This record gives sequence, C-alpha cells and structure tokens, in this order.
Amino acid sequence: MARPRPAGRTRGARLSTRLFGAGLAFACAFVLTARPLLAQTVTDPSDALYAELEVWEAEGLVPRLPALQPYPVQMVRRLLEHVAGNHAASAAERRRAAWLLAQVDVPLHLSLHLEHRTASDAGGPLVKAVIDPTLQGMLTSWLGGAARYQLMAVRTDDGLALPAFSGTREDLIYDDAELDIGGQTLLLRQASHGSIGVGDGDGELLFQAGLSRQRVGPFWHNGVIVGAQAPQAGRFSLLLRRPAFTAHVALYEVTATTDAGMGGATGKHVHLHAIDFHPTPWLDVGAFETMVSGPRLELLYFIPAVSYFHSQGLSGFADNALVGVTARATPLTGLDVKGVLYVDDTSFNDLARLRFDTKYKLATQVGAALSPAALFGRGQVGPHQAFRLVTVDYTAVMPYMYTHVGAGGDELNWLSYTNAGQSLGPALPPNADRVQLRALFRARDDVERGLFDVEVNAALVRHGNASAGIIPGRDGSVLDDGYLGDVPTFQPPFADPTGQPVTRFLTQDVVEHTLQLGVAASCTLDGGRLSAAGVERGPGAVTAAARYTLELHDHAGLVEGASATAHFGELSVAWRY
Repeated sequence: MARPRPAGRTRGARLSTRLFGAGLAFACAFVLTARPLLAQTVTDPSDALYAELEVWEAEGLVPRLPALQPYPVQMVRRLLEHVAGNHAASAAERRRAAWLLAQVDVPLHLSLHLEHRTASDAGGPLVKAVIDPTLQGMLTSWLGGAARYQLMAVRTDDGLALPAFSGTREDLIYDDAELDIGGQTLLLRQASHGSIGVGDGDGELLFQAGLSRQRVGPFWHNGVIVGAQAPQAGRFSLLLRRPAFTAHVALYEVTATTDAGMGGATGKHVHLHAIDFHPTPWLDVGAFETMVSGPRLELLYFIPAVSYFHSQGLSGFADNALVGVTARATPLTGLDVKGVLYVDDTSFNDLARLRFDTKYKLATQVGAALSPAALFGRGQVGPHQAFRLVTVDYTAVMPYMYTHVGAGGDELNWLSYTNAGQSLGPALPPNADRVQLRALFRARDDVERGLFDVEVNAALVRHGNASAGIIPGRDGSVLDDGYLGDVPTFQPPFADPTGQPVTRFLTQDVVEHTLQLGVAASCTLDGGRLSAAGVERGPGAVTAAARYTLELHDHAGLVEGASATAHFGELSVAWRY
C-alpha cells in the first residue's frame, strides 16, 4: 500500500525541497573544493575525455591504462600532462591535451543540454533538456574529488528511442514530479554522480570511492566484465601499480531485483580482484575473479590474496563466483590486440575426458584497436592522419551466462550478475554474439577553431532463445536462469526434447539476425582561447551532434520469416561554461 501524502505537502513543495537540498549540497561542495578544477567529467566513463584516452592508449601516447574506470581526478591530470609533454604525439594532440590541462583553473562548469531522439517504430520522440553543473578538482596534493548533478525534463511516453543491444544512457532517480507543456507531459528527474580519490596521480597506490557508471576490462565499449552502458553502481576500489604488475581490489554496490526484473533493494554486492602481469613492454596477461553475494556482506571477500571460490567454501558455497583471464599484446606501435574469457561454470570432468558437448556458461571477447596515424607514421602527410582509431571485436555470450538460479516469485535474486535487472556485462542477451567495427575520424583538430569528429560503425548480432521448446514461458534473457523446476537444462544429464547440443549456443531453429549501420558527427566550438599566458574565458563551448542508425532484422522478434527495418535519429546541442 502506498503511503498517504502528508497533509499540506504538495508535489511542488516536495520538488522545491529536493531542489533546495540539492542546491545546498552543491554549494557546500563548491566551498570545500574551491581549488583548481578539471573541466571534463571524470566520473563518466563514456565522457569525451575517455574517448581521447582510448585513442591515446591505442597510439601508445599514454602508459597501459588500469582496467577499472572511471579514474580519479589526480590520475586524469597526470595522463593529460603526459600527453601534453610527449614529443611522440602530434602537435594537434599536444595542443588538445594542453587545452584540457589549461582548464584546470576553471572552478565550476555548468552545462545545458538539449536532446531529441526518434525511432521509426515509436509513436513519438524522446525529448530531454538537462541542467548539469559539475565540480571536480584537487583538495590537496593527494586527495581529489568530483561531483556532478543533473536536473532534467524528459519525455519518455514512447520509450527510449535507442537501437537494439545498446543498453540505456540515463540513470534517473525515481520521482513523480511532472510538467505539462503544450499538451505534453515532461517528467522531472534527477541524477547525480561523484567520486573521491586518495593517492598520488601516478597511481602506485590509489583508493577510490564513488557512485557512477563503471567499466572493467581491456575493452572500452560493451565489455563482458562490466560495461559502461550498465546502470550506475557504487564503487570502493584500491589500485596498486608496480613495474611488473597491476592489481585491483573492488567492491561494487548494485541493486537486486526479482527474476521478473521488478522491485529493487540495496545490499547486493559484487566483489572483484584482478592482477595483470607485464612480462614485457608489449605484453600483458592477467586473471580476475568476481563474487556476487547478498544481502549479507562477507568479510572474507576483502582478503585480496585468497581465491573467492575457496573463501566461499567456508560459507557453504552460498554465493556466485566467476573467474576470468585477459591478455593484451602490442606487436606494433598503433596496434593493440586483446581478449577476455569470463567463466561462470563449465564441466571440468567432461572436458578432461575430451567430451566437448557439455556445459559452457561463459562469455568471451576478442578484438583489436588500430591507430593508422601511429602505425603509418605521424610525420607522414596523408589521409591516415585523419583516422584516429579503428576497432573491431567479436563478443559471444553463452546461454544463461550472467544468470543464477533464484528463489522465484516475488523473492529478490541476490546472486545473478545483474544491476537493477540489467546485465553488468555487455548489452547482449545470453545466447547471442556480435561482430562490431568502429572507425573514428577527426576532420578538424584545433583548440581555437574547434573540433569536428565523425564516427562510422557497423555491427552484426545473432540472438536466439535457448529456452524455446524446453522451458515454457521463458525468454532466455538475463532474467531466465535456465532451470526447469529444480533441474538445470544446460548441463548433463538433462534430456533435451529438441535434440540440441548441451550448451544450445545459437542452435535453435529460429535465430534473429540484426544488422546495424550507423554514422555520427559532432562539432565543438570553444569560445575560450589558449595562449602562452594562459586561458581567457570566452562565452563557453558549444557542441552540436547528430547520429543515425539503420537496423535490419531477419526473423525479427524471434518470429520465423518475419523481417523488420528500423531507423533511429538523434540530434543534440550542448553549451558548457
């Protein structure tokens, strides 16, 4: 039963109270952080700042970056300083890094953002207007902080208007505040992100705590460990970097839901520890382990030198352990080859007996990033200089990966690898794979005249329902655990009535094929000027962006013979001061 509304307290009054509280907290944060601040949003791993770091890592202009993002302010500062002073970088890249560093003197940033998204299969657009103040900077030489608050008016009557397999973009705090304008209802929503970092910017030992979206692993987009498109999570992490290895220990606080994706409760924990060895300057090999638990907090999982699986044995194997390995090789400057294997469960006994038709509850991702400018020479004049980055990767998610048997009904599932009902891994359902190609171009790179970027991407996705014809009423999604009653259907000795192999990876009679072709362009004009003496503040920066995606579906919606075509368009403009 809903709680009765207190007498005399209206929706507008509640909204005013919330806005006042947010404003007061932000003002207090401003007073406490009245030091030089960084201009980019370090708390968002999808921010344009991280797009620059992705390119610079592929070019070899920055050292191999830690696997856990977002980074604390002090680390971002040090990376920008490194590029600005790196003579291997092009003049444009050094200017760009120096421009970002020059904005350190700006104590506060305010953004206004307008966005219009349309989908051909939706009745109307998504319209969003956002006020977005940001604070971030160094409190001391060893303590950095960042705070971001968003107040938005958004129309979502006809959905999010996003292409398939792309996740979500907004992390909204539920509220019932609304505005009616011209017969349209706009929802008033809030979002906030923040973090603190303790330690030196070189990152030999760094502690970080924050609430934001997260990314884990060598892949920058839709990674199989933790993807940046997954909902925001709380994070407490420790980073240790030495010449021979890099080690991470982290605790993520996520939201538990039922197996129907309903409800929500805190107290669900994802522990992670990882180590990457650097035997040579061009090769990294690593291993990592995660443990999903809740609602109790198991102190044994905070011991970094002990396997989670062994620690779990002391609690009666009450939690969900996963393990993985990573590898990266840079055989040539400008070419980065990498891979991840992430395993929930498989049958060692069958594999040892060379029985390969067995259980494979895992995800894998392999790919490469190529910088034509670095590979073919920065000093050589040619069209390759406009190619910033080309990436290609293949991702496969086996049936029932990221799921875990739950209590069913209205009970919360504390052990599935999900956050708020969505996968923490890639925006791919189980029993799916994808080949994706991305190319980034920068037609103009001038801090005084602006930036003009173009991105072209293509992806082919296959997806099937592994439960079809086996478990009535199930959809094979990340909320489907693959159990028929108390019997797991994805391992022997289950007798599959459809005659498929045990794992059933894309062996169904009906498999949906989705081809996605997209192009995006953005132009940024900055009213500030970079000079030898420093920065003169102008009217701020304006960014205009457009994106188009074409989707072609065969066996659309897992209906045999059905086909569908969808178009997605996006226009946005943002002003940042």
